[in-house]
Amino acid sequence: MMQMFLLSCLIACLLFNAERAFTLPTEPTTPAPGTNTIDDDSPSPVIVKRARPSPPAGVTTYWVDCTDIRYPDIEDLCNVDCYAHLCLELPTTLQRNAAVIRSNRVLSGQGISPFSGPESRVEGYNVSRLDGEHNSAEEIPYASTSQGGAGDPEDIEGAGPPEFHAVIAGVTRAAQTNQGNMMSAFYRHNRIPQLGWFHIRYNSNSEYCIALNQWEDGNLTPQQREDICRKPDPPESDPIRRTFIKITKKGAGAAIFERAMRGFGVYQHLSKRGTKAEIPSHSGDEIARVEEETQSQTEEIFD
Repeated sequence: MMQMFLLSCLIACLLFNAERAFTLPTEPTTPAPGTNTIDDDSPSPVIVKRARPSPPAGVTTYWVDCTDIRYPDIEDLCNVDCYAHLCLELPTTLQRNAAVIRSNRVLSGQGISPFSGPESRVEGYNVSRLDGEHNSAEEIPYASTSQGGAGDPEDIEGAGPPEFHAVIAGVTRAAQTNQGNMMSAFYRHNRIPQLGWFHIRYNSNSEYCIALNQWEDGNLTPQQREDICRKPDPPESDPIRRTFIKITKKGAGAAIFERAMRGFGVYQHLSKRGTKAEIPSHSGDEIARVEEETQSQTEEIFD
């Protein structure tokens, strides 16, 4: 009897040890979101404020064919867009967002059509156009993207600083219509959904688009960009003279614009990225006059 009892105890011990040996280890417990797992003696963790939405990796590239002869005046429009991207550093990776089109047009000033009508009306907004045909306001970035208008997807009412706002330039209505058709075709063909991201590039022979492509491909130095974007005495057709930013706040009454130029006004901070001593200044009398006038108007508006 005693032998049977001892044998039973031996078998039970062997089974218990075997069960322990083959039991899988349990997964470590994951702390609940927001739980501080740092030891009491450790320094407090740094809390980083949530950034604006960023584009995912590998977004579809939208190549705008500005050389297509079926679309008149498209090269001129592309040159204006590329100037804004290259010289004012406005984003080229955009998020489609049809919900903000109307508010973006209000914030940028595009909605009041400042380039249309008699010359006295155009001058009243402190903008200029090449001629009566260039009366349609091109907005960069597009009003149909989260980066248009106030340039801030988290605050489409425009509380952000003015350097984030979209800029506008007078182009022909035909150019804008053709651009819209090309973009709609891109959305459909590539199935870009609402809030989907895309990267825009330009197949163009225009000055600023060639330079923008060189910049994105790493074939343009910072100083070369400064020389292109801040050339002295640009002609009337140059986007430097034709691109404007609204400097009045929403609801401030009559809209007033100023030229959107690298190193001037709300874009003054961009000049710090080049070698300041070597950056050519704008010596044109007209640009100097407008800069002085708009600076005075800006002080009156925000005083």
